[in-house]
Amino acid sequence: MLNRRLILRLTLTAATLGMVLYYVFHGRALLNSDLKLQLQWPWMGASVASALILFFGRAWKWQRLIQPLEPSVSFSDAVKSYLGGMPLALVTPGRLGELSRCLFLPQKALHTLTGAGRVVLDNWTDFLAVLIWSAVGMDLLWGWQGLVLGLSLAALFSQLGLWSQLLEKLLRLFPPLKGFTAKIQKEIPKLADLAMPDYLTVIGMGILLYGLEWLQLGFILRFLGNHPAQVFILGGLMALATLANSFQVTVAGIGVREGLAVLLLMKAGIDNRLALIAAFLQFVLNLMIPALLGLAVKNQSKVLMNEKKMPNRDGLVVK
Repeated sequence: MLNRRLILRLTLTAATLGMVLYYVFHGRALLNSDLKLQLQWPWMGASVASALILFFGRAWKWQRLIQPLEPSVSFSDAVKSYLGGMPLALVTPGRLGELSRCLFLPQKALHTLTGAGRVVLDNWTDFLAVLIWSAVGMDLLWGWQGLVLGLSLAALFSQLGLWSQLLEKLLRLFPPLKGFTAKIQKEIPKLADLAMPDYLTVIGMGILLYGLEWLQLGFILRFLGNHPAQVFILGGLMALATLANSFQVTVAGIGVREGLAVLLLMKAGIDNRLALIAAFLQFVLNLMIPALLGLAVKNQSKVLMNEKKMPNRDGLVVK
């Protein structure tokens, strides 16, 4: 069943990306298109620097969320665990594999649903940050009514206490399942478990980081020889693309993200071929390369676990 699902997602990914390529290049061979790129490499340097700031900024945000549960979590621990969870996050539907992030922390007390709950909270605050940015995109598409709608949705979803209570009530509708349901109810992230300054800080950090991500997209477009409009326009439109691709139906969201980027960035006057290339380059910088580095973290963790289970000369397992 798992192999069938993987084959289905790979097929859907290839089909989606193929349709996007066909739409953008109108069926012409890529090498025969009339697109002439004027690459400006200093802007790629700015894009790479932005990718580093984005990664370490998000690792710090993760540390800020997990530290209240275990003060001994260092920034280095947060960086390694953030990397470790990225490979599974890219290939699983809805990034569910990212829940494994807490398993790459050296503090075993966090290898629980409580630790996984902080991953959910981290993603929730990212969702809020994107939702706030998307209000700009809604304003561009639908005027002030769209802006009001976007800000209203952001205000609604920022009520973490309300949503955690709703989730608890929904869980009560399910059978006990040998205590598993009760365990989830106990571990649901609650606003009371997180100091309000920390909660507001991580939301603010998320807004700033996504702002940098949209600025990075502007750097990539400039690298390709295009000089786009201000960051707020790019940010608002790409936030809508990010929201629409929140639940990844293709592998790593490939194809869907690029297709949405093409359709939305046309509103900002960006050539659809440049939009496609820029969206893919940003995916490589911010997600693919860190995920590949995350594989090294996973392999290192496996080696350490095997070493701990290795028997000594007396035949005893070293713990």
